[in-house]
Amino acid sequence: MRALFWLGSCAAAVSIAVPAVAAPPTWSPAAAAVDPERLAAADRLLVAMHYDSLVDRTMESVIVQIQNDMPAKLNASMDEPLPTDIVTKLQKMVGVHIRAAFTEHRAEMKRGTELIYCKHFTAYELDRLAQMQSDPVMIKMQSEMPQIATESMRLGQAVVANEIPKLQDEAKALILEYVSGVKEKPAT
Repeated sequence: MRALFWLGSCAAAVSIAVPAVAAPPTWSPAAAAVDPERLAAADRLLVAMHYDSLVDRTMESVIVQIQNDMPAKLNASMDEPLPTDIVTKLQKMVGVHIRAAFTEHRAEMKRGTELIYCKHFTAYELDRLAQMQSDPVMIKMQSEMPQIATESMRLGQAVVANEIPKLQDEAKALILEYVSGVKEKPAT
């Protein structure tokens, strides 16, 4: 059971790290109302950022982290360690499914990212950001960003990991309380 919880936590971590995969943006009247000039500027920024390459490198970095963490975390929650071939198959599954999600939703992710930038920046600011992408320090930042994002995600997971036992205890107590009928069932 704890192994399934850990797999769910991995999925949640990936969702947190890459929200567009978890819930691809959908069309809305607000999205349609975005200033075309601003949207074009956001697109120019993503081109200057080498968006597709950045997304691919970040995705691969996240996959590697999850795959590397899997054996120890899965086996820590099992009475007996899982056979290596099962762990290897699970690691491959993670990679296959994350890559499939990124591939299937690439256009939605890009459009969603453009809309996010449009929400926070003017067309002028987006064009300035695009110009800045050719600065040597920005080029280095783009190169290092996938690893930085992965390390930041790992840091966030470590902080949250300290709270998981408390959350599990509280959730278990609440569910047991509800199931045993100790407290009145909520009205539906």
